[in-house]
Amino acid sequence: MGCVEGYPSLDDVMPRLKASGKKNILMKPFMVVAGDHATNDMAGDEDDAWKVLLMKAGYKVQTQLRGLGSVDAWADLYVDNLKDAMK
Repeated sequence: MGCVEGYPSLDDVMPRLKASGKKNILMKPFMVVAGDHATNDMAGDEDDAWKVLLMKAGYKVQTQLRGLGSVDAWADLYVDNLKDAMK
C-alpha cells in the first residue's frame, strides 16, 4: 500500500516490491471514489504516474479503477458508521 501524497510514497514501496520478487502488480485505489489521484497519478499514462514508473521498472501492471464506495459491502459499512456518528 502506498500514498500518492504522503507516506509511504512510491519511493518507499519500490524496495519492498523488489525484495518480494513479484513481477505482477494489481493497483486499486483505497478511496471511496476513484477520482483524479486514481485516474491520473496512479493509473495514468503520464511519465510520473505510478503505473508508468512501475512498468519502466519491469513490472506487469494492471489497474482497477473502482472506488470503495461502489463496493456494496463497503458502502453499507460506510453508511452504518455514518449513522452511528450522527447519533
